[in-house]
Amino acid sequence: MRSFLLPAAAVLFAASAHACDLRQPILDQLAGVESPPTAEALRAVGDPDAVRSELLALSQDVDIPRSQRLRALHALGWFPSVASRAALAAAIEGPDRHAARNPAVK
Repeated sequence: MRSFLLPAAAVLFAASAHACDLRQPILDQLAGVESPPTAEALRAVGDPDAVRSELLALSQDVDIPRSQRLRALHALGWFPSVASRAALAAAIEGPDRHAARNPAVK
């Protein structure tokens, strides 16, 4: 049992470390005012599942500028999953019309 737990913990740590490695490159792309990120540019950052996870986290992170949160929310439409659809649906049903506008057209 102990031999199973150590490899599993190592995999979880490696996955979270990998997601952290993606945070800054994704934030850099979300910072563009005149040139928001494209689906292709975000896919080039890394593993699509890790990019989706980071976009989901960034779309909810109140410590980053609202404009980047809205761009992260918009970009979630390019990485469909149950979690991203739930985040998009919550934005559509939420009080922020700007947050709902882009997900509604996806």
